[in-house]
Amino acid sequence: MSLLSSKQKAALCCLAKKAWLAQGKPGAQVATETAALTEWRRAQVQEVCGASGLQTACNDDYLPLKRRFEMLAGSHVAEFNTALRENGEVKRRHIYNLGAALADGDLPATYAESIARAKFSKGIGDLNDNQLRDLVITVRARVRARLKKKAQVPA
Repeated sequence: MSLLSSKQKAALCCLAKKAWLAQGKPGAQVATETAALTEWRRAQVQEVCGASGLQTACNDDYLPLKRRFEMLAGSHVAEFNTALRENGEVKRRHIYNLGAALADGDLPATYAESIARAKFSKGIGDLNDNQLRDLVITVRARVRARLKKKAQVPA
């Protein structure tokens, strides 16, 4: 289990500040605003994942933390998208669409698997969300071209 990267911590700090401002700067009676924000952010991190702060949070904590700060900031669309990513819903949706595209072209799953290996050097199960989306687009385009070619051939 690896710790959050510097980029992830920076993104969460920015989101936390937006959320803190949206919540009306709770704890602002502390010496400085920076100290109040830091104390509030640490409390949120502790509540979400049990870590004492972003320095000790791990990669698995990134999406739950991001979702919490987006919710507190009032970014409901972003929170919904993060929830989908967190639950793997996006991946399931892409796999469903891939299956539908293969069925439309009457193609076996090995067809998509071979494209994935050629294009990404990975099997379908190892692709991330963006790679899966690209695979779905590729398969759909090839199915469309195949169906168009069949329609043009005279009987």
